[in-house]
Amino acid sequence: MPAPFILASVNRKFREVARATPALWSFIYVNFGKSNHDIANRLRHMLQFAKDDTLTLCFQGVAFDAYSEQWFQAMRSVLEPTIERWYKVVASFARPEDLAPCWQTWPLVGPNTVDIRIWGSIDDRPSDQPTSFLVGCQALTRVELRNIAWVSQADMVFPTVSTLCVGPSAEDALGHTSVMHLCRSFPKLSTLKLLTFDQTNLVPHAPRLHESFKLQNLARLTVSPVLLRTSLQGFQNPRVLPALMSVSVHFCPNEDEMDVDEEHQESARRKEDLETIGNFLQKHAVKRLKLQGLDRHCSPSALCTEVFQTMATWQLFHLCLYGCGSNTTEYIRVALTKASLARETPHAARLGRVPCILQPHRGVGDEGTIHLLPNLRSLHIIKCEDVDGAKVLDYMRVAPRGLREVVIRESDIDEGSYAQIKEILV
Repeated sequence: MPAPFILASVNRKFREVARATPALWSFIYVNFGKSNHDIANRLRHMLQFAKDDTLTLCFQGVAFDAYSEQWFQAMRSVLEPTIERWYKVVASFARPEDLAPCWQTWPLVGPNTVDIRIWGSIDDRPSDQPTSFLVGCQALTRVELRNIAWVSQADMVFPTVSTLCVGPSAEDALGHTSVMHLCRSFPKLSTLKLLTFDQTNLVPHAPRLHESFKLQNLARLTVSPVLLRTSLQGFQNPRVLPALMSVSVHFCPNEDEMDVDEEHQESARRKEDLETIGNFLQKHAVKRLKLQGLDRHCSPSALCTEVFQTMATWQLFHLCLYGCGSNTTEYIRVALTKASLARETPHAARLGRVPCILQPHRGVGDEGTIHLLPNLRSLHIIKCEDVDGAKVLDYMRVAPRGLREVVIRESDIDEGSYAQIKEILV
């Protein structure tokens, strides 16, 4: 039973308050996997008490087989007259083949919908995009697509959409061609999120981007590292992303038991991921960086040499470590303490120039050491394991002088050390 009905059944006072609060009734939830024989009556009551409020609709496990059932026809007859009030729509589909016929029979979107989230099946195979998918939805500002193979069409351009989230998806939905189709359909993005499934067979591509191609407004990018060296090749050019200010990289943690050869292979893959991130970030002077899911295979020394020594770190003001594993304390050490740095690093030799980190800036010591993140202002540690409070406290004492905020939440750290860290920052 939906929550508003439960609240209204407590007593007379609760019932009066519930019925006088339209926002309680404006969330419509339909689970295609449940018995829905009385759903039409329930929805009529909800719409009555929602009055003229905009509606949020959530359809879970949509299956085309249900479209011929009586309860579905009754539900549709109740909801369809309210379609102009559909503000946000969330719909997940039971099987990859359900999306297209369901959408062509009854598109789950309204002319005034602002936020739509369409989740294809979590099977490896992505759902095919329906014909004329989302055409006519000119009010959209946020679109989320999971495991849906997007193909752009001449009439499918959405200049009002500023946020696009794609994934987790199979590689068929995130190849270079698919990503280019997405960029052409959503040219005014300020926020883009592209994530793959845990395992992917994407391979590097090297197509040359057209000189006129760019995402002029894109400021925030969230991405799986494998995409930076495959489908997003060419995006490291600052001309393509001239407004980029924030990057979030989502690793797929792997804490499974492995034999020696598997451990070496996983560590090599992680090193390649970090090198890819460094190569991408050296072209973009980002102010915010989030690293999510660093696990035991991500060497702290590789994070130092492949990422921090390569990127334009004097511009980095905010760093977030999220969901990291057993090396968290060492990642914090790399971020906060000074390190010796030779004038010629492997990256410098390969690139034929001195890395960005060696440009003059505050933080270079007389003793020949340097803060890798000299202008860091805030550090967030969220949902991380094995945070050694005593060591982090020592690192805080030699941290960059501009550091003013350290937030540690849902992580393994003792409260005493965290309190002392806070005192240092006062």
